[in-house]
Amino acid sequence: MQQLASNEFGNWFTSWQTGESIVIPDVESLDSLSAEYNLLSSQGIKSLLMLPLRSRARLIGMFGIDMVRQLQNWPDEEVAGLTLIAGNICGALVRKQAEIQAESLAFYDPVTGLANRQLLLDRIHQAQLQSNRSQHYAALLFIDVDDFKTLNDSLGFSKGDEVLKIIGQALLSVLPQGDTIGRFSADEFLVLTEMLAEDRTAAVKKVADLAERFNQVIMREPALATIRPKNTISIGCTLFIGEQQEVDLLITQADMAMYQVKQAGGDALSFFDVELQHQANRRLLLAHELRDALVAEQFELFYQPQLVHPGLVVGAEVLLRWRHPQKGILGQMPLLILQKKAV
Repeated sequence: MQQLASNEFGNWFTSWQTGESIVIPDVESLDSLSAEYNLLSSQGIKSLLMLPLRSRARLIGMFGIDMVRQLQNWPDEEVAGLTLIAGNICGALVRKQAEIQAESLAFYDPVTGLANRQLLLDRIHQAQLQSNRSQHYAALLFIDVDDFKTLNDSLGFSKGDEVLKIIGQALLSVLPQGDTIGRFSADEFLVLTEMLAEDRTAAVKKVADLAERFNQVIMREPALATIRPKNTISIGCTLFIGEQQEVDLLITQADMAMYQVKQAGGDALSFFDVELQHQANRRLLLAHELRDALVAEQFELFYQPQLVHPGLVVGAEVLLRWRHPQKGILGQMPLLILQKKAV
């Protein structure tokens, strides 16, 4: 009976919605042509008691007793007692639904239904502990949907959300059991795959195989093809064993590897290299030094004459040079070119 549609319960469903109970001591007393009689007699039910479970005037379920061996008459006091039991069941169901909803809001992305950032961070930390015990490589894959901004701008955010949901479920469908996928932000997904191999080369091979499955399932997904003809993803990956790196740093490494793919045109896989980290550190150091240089007024203007032939100046190129306190004068950044008419 739990699998039946509401319209198959005849007039009972309307009664339950208003809070009325259904008590049938003898099913044979029903109209033999009614939907209710056909429903009960086909299952050999002789007597029936059905009590609605309602929360804030909303029907959320039913508490029922079916008698198949004998007829049963429920006195009013028994119905009252069973109604109290039904109320307790209803309260437990409401609390359980609230717990499930709270957990969903806390740990799952509302658009894709996948793990959110908070749950991903916890899973990555647990994977670090597991890999430390097993000494097997784990991997973090940072996945970005190529040209997603154009899709949002042209088709709207609702269609963009639909694409994210389809892609998320497509990736999940080929993800090995026990691994985790979540939406990290905007059009970016994180995949955590564990227990790859003890050998790094073998672990790289397994990640490459997984990335290929991801690409194939995205390209072959018919629901995506109906929205736009070409759908690709860029994937950056970092491998790890244990807690040698902080979780945030692992995510940054995978993100940097993905960015390398983006710079090369997208639709590929790249593994994090230590040199990428060195480059990022150098860029960060340079940014700090430039801010300090502005405050300390370490930039100077130089005018470089432009000649048509020796002795005839027709203009000047204005250069900005940085007088670095340790490295001396650095570089030359052209600002503009000043010219005058020949006399």
